[in-house]
Amino acid sequence: MTVLILNGPNLGRLGTREPEIYGSATLSDIGAACAALGAELGLAVDLRQTDDEAELISWIHEAADRRLPRYTCPTRQRASRSGITRWCPR
Repeated sequence: MTVLILNGPNLGRLGTREPEIYGSATLSDIGAACAALGAELGLAVDLRQTDDEAELISWIHEAADRRLPRYTCPTRQRASRSGITRWCPR
């Protein structure tokens, strides 16, 4: 089974923009943590990021049509407050 992790506007800037506020973990770091956890659980992880809200909505529709589980983090602010453990809880 594949789990989609959908990241919206500005999340591609994690780790580079205001790391003192948002932390130093990049979206690639988060993706690697999610992929590792997915492998432990026997899941494939499809992590995506877009700054285009229409594309994000399209991905949500795709997940619904394919009946795929998904986690959506639409803003960088939410990511900074929730941290990696929120992205890929153990």
